[in-house]
Amino acid sequence: MGILCLALLLAGCHQTYQDEKVAQELAAICKTEYGINNIQVKLSGKTIGVFLPLKKLFSTNFKEALSLTKLQNVESLLQPSQEALDQVEDVLFSTSRVVLSTDKQINFYVLYATDVDATGLQLVLMGNVNDIKRVRLWDIARSEYRKRVLHDLRLNRTIIWSKPVAQLFQAIGKKPVDQILSEYFTASIDSESISSLFHSVLTESEHKSNVAYELLDIRSQNAQAGEALVYVKAKETYQIKAGEKLMEGDLKLGHEIQTGWMDFKFKVDEYYPHAQMRKDFAVLPTSSQSIEAIPVILVELSSPSPLPSPSGRGQGEGKKTIWLEQGEISHVALGGSDYHVLYGLKTKPLGFQIELRDFVIETDPGTNKPASFKSLIRLKDPSTGIDREQMIQMNEPLKYRGFKVYQSAYQQNPGEADISIFTVARDPGNGLKYAGALIMIAGIGMLFYVKSLSTLKSSDPKLRSK
Repeated sequence: MGILCLALLLAGCHQTYQDEKVAQELAAICKTEYGINNIQVKLSGKTIGVFLPLKKLFSTNFKEALSLTKLQNVESLLQPSQEALDQVEDVLFSTSRVVLSTDKQINFYVLYATDVDATGLQLVLMGNVNDIKRVRLWDIARSEYRKRVLHDLRLNRTIIWSKPVAQLFQAIGKKPVDQILSEYFTASIDSESISSLFHSVLTESEHKSNVAYELLDIRSQNAQAGEALVYVKAKETYQIKAGEKLMEGDLKLGHEIQTGWMDFKFKVDEYYPHAQMRKDFAVLPTSSQSIEAIPVILVELSSPSPLPSPSGRGQGEGKKTIWLEQGEISHVALGGSDYHVLYGLKTKPLGFQIELRDFVIETDPGTNKPASFKSLIRLKDPSTGIDREQMIQMNEPLKYRGFKVYQSAYQQNPGEADISIFTVARDPGNGLKYAGALIMIAGIGMLFYVKSLSTLKSSDPKLRSK
């Protein structure tokens, strides 16, 4: 399979692209200058990856070619179309412009040119940025540069399933359930053969309006010959149809209520008009390994004399007992005041401040699967006057005054701001470790020196007589 690789960056680049804007700038160049507006760019360490979705990667129609009884040239099936080659060359050229004109150190580039409509095949091109510099300075020939670019042809199974899965979820709420089953499932499947959870999604859609699904993640894995297991994580939004008749009536204890969905029904066994949720914990024997144990504490708060509650209605309680798990914080109203009780690790002031300015999640090309995450923080130290910004990401912690601040996790809650979680570490014994290593090295040197001197004395009669 012949692939044309341009001699990248034949023209000089004068603009310098900032570290944080490399991905946005590359996408903007491809869109404004070449009309390629659907690429995805991801930076991972010192490698830049570009996902280029193509409607038609190969010039041959696979379905028509494979339906023929004889194929004259099998290699012609994998011949890229001219339109695909043009887009690949434009993206490679744009990538070279950015990587050679940025203050971020980038050593490698990877381009995923993927057929998203027909085959799911992707052409992967991998190269060294230093080779781009060398071919630009005529240090290596273009033919040598082409040899150094690695080519690979892969099957992206997630891409294969992305389109039909997206079409399936688009049809929910817009087409009858029987029509969805006939169009998107095998002929032998019926409403009783699919999972009860997904069946409820289909049947309940008839009572909803403005149904929409956001596909958060799609993964696939081979199950058996000709079949695959597809995992889909989706977020549903909808409204109840206007005028929709809902089930209404009085609930009676012990009386079964039909839900109208399959054969599901429920009944209310007990009713508590003034209930309060409470959780209790039991001490596990030290030998118990079948149940995961968690550290908890029982806290008792008391007030000498109950005072009016903060709301002004009635008396505040004089005593409260609560359970707290490690890392849990609880709000308690007691004796006319509000308290926040926390059970956690001992806190220690760092002596400097960290302010979160931005949080970025990068996904794998062509999917919504998180690949990495990083935080732009502002470091402020009043004692030294330091006030600067720094990016913290996996394997690139903030190192300051003997502390290391690692990016460890994050939390995302709908309708709320993202939460970035850091781990702070300090090893006061580093000096002892380095001193021990130096002593060990000195000891090894002395061992060889003394051994050499002893060997020299034993072989020299004059030294031996002394």
